[in-house]
Amino acid sequence: VVLTFTTTQEITSVAQTINYADVFHMAQAVLQVRQQLLETCAMQLCGQLYKAFPFISKAAVAIRKAVPPIPAFNGSVGVCFTQHFNPQS
Repeated sequence: VVLTFTTTQEITSVAQTINYADVFHMAQAVLQVRQQLLETCAMQLCGQLYKAFPFISKAAVAIRKAVPPIPAFNGSVGVCFTQHFNPQS
């Protein structure tokens, strides 16, 4: 997860920025719900991130499946979804 935002104020507290512990728990919750596509999970997480951190201007979520259910395939697959937002102050 990569989140982009701009500020002119000095950040001195986690309350003024992105709490990555919260991001981790949000990602965990999204990934616990079985979906057909990794893209669905990435898109849902981007939307939740913007709701939690409305000051972000961009969210990029990458998800990799280490052992995909593809016969005779040895490797991983993944997706990266990026969404731009109109940040709110």
